[in-house]
Amino acid sequence: MLGEPSCLAIMAVSAMTMRPIDRSNPLPLNLQLRALLEDGIRFGKWPVGSMLPSIRDLIEEHQVSLPVVRMALDSLSEAGIIRTEHGRGSTVLLMPTNNQAMRKILFLLCNRARLDPFFSRILSGAERAATAAGCMLVFRQVEPDHTGGAAHHLREMSVDGVVCSGDVDDASYHALVDCRLPFAIAGGLYRQQPPNAEVRIIGNDNYQGGRMATAHLIQAGHRAIALVTGPLEGRHWRQRQLGYEAAMRDANINIDSSLQAIVAVDDSDIAEPIVSALLVSNPHCTALFAGNDRYALAAYRALRKLGRQPGRDVSIVGYDDLDFAELLEPPLTTIQPNIEGIGEGAVGLLLEAFEGKPPRQLLRRVHLIERGSVFTRGN
Repeated sequence: MLGEPSCLAIMAVSAMTMRPIDRSNPLPLNLQLRALLEDGIRFGKWPVGSMLPSIRDLIEEHQVSLPVVRMALDSLSEAGIIRTEHGRGSTVLLMPTNNQAMRKILFLLCNRARLDPFFSRILSGAERAATAAGCMLVFRQVEPDHTGGAAHHLREMSVDGVVCSGDVDDASYHALVDCRLPFAIAGGLYRQQPPNAEVRIIGNDNYQGGRMATAHLIQAGHRAIALVTGPLEGRHWRQRQLGYEAAMRDANINIDSSLQAIVAVDDSDIAEPIVSALLVSNPHCTALFAGNDRYALAAYRALRKLGRQPGRDVSIVGYDDLDFAELLEPPLTTIQPNIEGIGEGAVGLLLEAFEGKPPRQLLRRVHLIERGSVFTRGN
């Protein structure tokens, strides 16, 4: 079952070489710097026998402190990858390998498809961070009808900690608590209740995202703004709806329940007739906030079948910035979360648990990506 994640890890490592150190990432700076140096060695920037940049150069290039650089170099030296000599610098001795794992981390995906375009990117980020920390990441999946669910995998596997993602339902959450292993949740709990303060969790600010998307449509002159969302027992869906409603209230726009539709699953084909019925019953609607990009895709299709054009007759804002969003015609304006950063951050929180640090709960900011699917009324 590990073949596909290892391929994702290769792509993630390649991408990391182009990334600066991320200070919003819970992964310690020295581990991020070590990963960047390892990547440079692995991809030929500093071949075996060459010298790494000086400590001063590393401090200036990456804007980190002397202790951070020394810890990164010391860990590479302890692994036998480099030799550091006082006054001479650090010489590359061998190519880094991925078999130096000190700990084994289970990535447990609950109630979602392994190749889901959102959660596969969380997995990619988690693999990147685990590799940087010298840990082994193994993948398991819990299907909705899986006998034993998450508890089965947690009993059967010998791991040091767990990163759990997907739709983490009550049964999966209780299995995590009962297993007594350190764990972190990547993306949030599915249930409505806020998580216990002892739970390490990192997710997107879905309330901010819903508010930002709706405010953008209001600023474009729209007032009859529809909302298409998933089941509201899902905490992330409810937060996006609350953000939508807050933006409407801020603009003194009445919240009309007839302009809201709920889709049971994340599927554009299932969403399309629901969106179509919403648009037909509300011909005055000029804008739509789709709770994810799949629902936005459904809106594009529904509008065209009704003889109307997205971005011209009805403005649309999506959520998630999935790969197809910029390929639509017109390209989709959407809310962009830091998806890979969620996976990286969850591993960082788990590393904090290994070190005995207190739990933290983090929200990643999201960003509005403006493309071509929103028009200004009157233009």
